[in-house]
Amino acid sequence: MEIADGIELYVNEQGTYLRLKKKIAPPVVRRVLSEEHIPVSSLEAIGMAIRNLGQWVLLGPPVNRDGHIEIHVSPNKQEVHIVYHPPLGNGKPLTVKDVVEELEAKGIKKYDLSLIEEALSRPRKKTLVGMGKPPERGKDAEVIVRIDPDKPVEISATENVDWHSISSHVFVSEGDVIIEKVPPTPGIPGEDVFGEPIPPRPGKDVNLQIYAGEGTEVTPDGLRVVAKKSGILRKVYGKYVVEDTFVVNGDVNYEVGNITNVQNVRIYGDVLPGFKVIANGDVYIQGSVTDATIEAGGNIEVQGRITCKTGGYVKAGGNVLAKEIVSAKVEANGHVVVEDVLMQSTVHAGGAVYILSRARGRIVGGEVMARDDIVTPILGNDRGTNTHVGVGIDPIVKEHFETLSSEVVELKKKLMDVEKDLTKARNLGLIKKVASLEEEEEQLRKQYQQLKEEYEYLLAEIKSLRSGKKIYIKDRVYPKVHATFYDTTFDIDRIYENCVLTCDESRNLRVKPWQDPPPIDIVPSSSSKAGEA
Repeated sequence: MEIADGIELYVNEQGTYLRLKKKIAPPVVRRVLSEEHIPVSSLEAIGMAIRNLGQWVLLGPPVNRDGHIEIHVSPNKQEVHIVYHPPLGNGKPLTVKDVVEELEAKGIKKYDLSLIEEALSRPRKKTLVGMGKPPERGKDAEVIVRIDPDKPVEISATENVDWHSISSHVFVSEGDVIIEKVPPTPGIPGEDVFGEPIPPRPGKDVNLQIYAGEGTEVTPDGLRVVAKKSGILRKVYGKYVVEDTFVVNGDVNYEVGNITNVQNVRIYGDVLPGFKVIANGDVYIQGSVTDATIEAGGNIEVQGRITCKTGGYVKAGGNVLAKEIVSAKVEANGHVVVEDVLMQSTVHAGGAVYILSRARGRIVGGEVMARDDIVTPILGNDRGTNTHVGVGIDPIVKEHFETLSSEVVELKKKLMDVEKDLTKARNLGLIKKVASLEEEEEQLRKQYQQLKEEYEYLLAEIKSLRSGKKIYIKDRVYPKVHATFYDTTFDIDRIYENCVLTCDESRNLRVKPWQDPPPIDIVPSSSSKAGEA
């Protein structure tokens, strides 16, 4: 019988014989024989078997040995394996009952009779015969955000939108629950193969204090974070804070004066000509803005019209939302969303420009540029008013790409010069010069590779800006509209209806049938709730 790879054993009345099918180191042969409980009186027999491959060599007298098992318990005591060694000569084989008795003698209680039977049919193979039950780890505490200032609401061009429900602020009242915690569970105990219990690892708890910032507090039971006062809810460096809001119950006029150095502003009236409202956070204006300056580090929301004919501008670090924008200058790092008319204005958006109203919504005249898409029912008018619109417009990316392109060309030229000098130095046998130039070449190659990777990334970004952005026109677009896609401009010379304007990779204008544009995300607010409070 083969007791290991290339090692065979034979027992008869005359003795115990060994045959090797291939060269095997003597220590390996001895170990295998030892595992089979075969005594070896002399190493000479093993040496003879190695020298006479394929021939039977007498090891010693007949060995009559009963079958036996090796028992292996895993370090974590979750698995027990056995290796069954069949009997030799006139020895007796083991039965399932015999194995069970040996396992129980070792204190092992978790075994499977069918697996033991399988192990006995697989001699000399390490076979799993029993398993414990691992403990189930407890569930970690779950933190549920009930009021999330960062949760977006989708605005779709295909749905009727309640303009008054779209806002850039989340207002809370004293006692509002901001965060709730579901406590951790202890877990379920396990059991090892010896029947001993294994304690579970409890779930991790969370101290809600890490979420409670200024204006909020943790309830005594530790299960909730609530607002201590009314105001605007924000998330600042992972903490939820309720910030004070500067409130003007009327117009911003000479009685109020300019508003600066504040966090958030809420104006229940108009901002009159010549005045300034500058906030680090958000600005909400229930009325209109006329020839005034509005700046916000966050979002700006104007429920009325924005007009800047003789001066002023509107600039937001986030989104700008307005009912109308007429003869104004508006800049937003985020989206610009207009309910009705965007007319004769200069608008630059770091996101998309969306015109919501199907009945009155339109872009006419001026210059409207967006990094992302432009969505409007009507673009231009039947009077032929020159209207400039652009998508994929990102001056920072464009400038960076142009600078990087020059750097790549310059670095490549420098690398080629060093390679030429290195070749000359090698030909002249200038060892020190070669070493110096090789080091310089390696550094230049690393710099070049880094610049090349950045260049490829920006190239893909520009490709996306040029051919991945679209202008959606739900109703119609008129002649005298000039549409720019990154750096390629097309003059529209006829009326198109229900269409999408795109620029393909060959820089050709494509007019495709209308399809629903992707929705945009606007950080929501509870302005109506705040008004009630």
